[in-house]
Parts: sequence; C-alpha cells; structure tokens
Amino acid sequence: MFLRFGSKHFKIDIESVLYVKAEKRYTSVVTERTSHPASIAISDLEKILPCSLFCKIHRSFIVSLKYIDEFDNDFVYIGKNKIPISEHYRTVLKNSITIINGKNGHPPS
Repeated sequence: MFLRFGSKHFKIDIESVLYVKAEKRYTSVVTERTSHPASIAISDLEKILPCSLFCKIHRSFIVSLKYIDEFDNDFVYIGKNKIPISEHYRTVLKNSITIINGKNGHPPS
C-alpha cells in the first residue's frame, strides 16, 4: 500500500500495520515505527485491507489480528495500546479469530 504526501508516494507494508484510527479529518495508519496520517475515510481503508488480516472493532478503529496480544469485552491490547471494542463489533472480532478455552479459565503464565 502506498500513501501519497504531496507529489511523493511512500510504501507501507501492510504486514507492519498495527492498527488504523479514524481522526477528525484524516485516518492514522499506525505501524511498529510510526503513525502515518492519510486523507482517506476509515470505511474506504476497511475495503482495501484484507479481512483475513484486519478487523474493524469500533467505528474509529481497525486492528491487525496478527498484533493483538489480548482482548476482553471492552478493549484490544496491542503492545502498550489499549483500543476500545464497541459492542456492535465484539462478535465480528470473535468470529475473526480462533478461541480455545484455557485450563480452568487461567491465562498462560
């Protein structure tokens, strides 16, 4: 994927995208290294990003399934980022991943 800034086009590896956040007038594409503002609606970016790798979890957020460290009913955690999950998209997230119940409900140590 390429983002255009003026007359230059910069390549962003989709595999390095942690999440996408809708801002007031733009959308931020957040990678491991930096955040790139883009003049595109999050709904348009959602159509471009492969649904096998990304999931919309809130009207303002799309996350990379690859980088989710954990989640609960309210938030997805990617590194130090705490990203809200809306009730509407909670089922979409759960249907996008495989969930296996841990022994006695305890997280791994």
